[in-house]
Amino acid sequence: MTQDIFKSGLAREITDGPAFDAALAQPGEVIQTGEAVDVGSISKAPRRSRDSGPTPAQKARVADLEGRLERLDTTQATAIGDIEAEVAALQKRRSVLEGEYAAARRDLVARLKAARARR
Repeated sequence: MTQDIFKSGLAREITDGPAFDAALAQPGEVIQTGEAVDVGSISKAPRRSRDSGPTPAQKARVADLEGRLERLDTTQATAIGDIEAEVAALQKRRSVLEGEYAAARRDLVARLKAARARR
């Protein structure tokens, strides 16, 4: 357990009673009790076996997921790169259009001034 159940109030130390007697009869064993438990039927908590590590199937699943994640990241990076290239091309096109517009407008404004001056 990683949590201090005594500090959190989930467990408390006992000094007498049937649960105390059962604990003394089986030192080193975990004894589970609860409000709804018949004290006469206190039994040992089931022991969990220690894992020796991930199984081959778990390792294969992890490797598969890592591969899928890497492919997803690569696909995303490629897509973003493509979009950035499109944005750069559009910005260049816009710059050209703005330059052509500015030159044409200057020409028309100058011609309009000249036409108004001749009236």
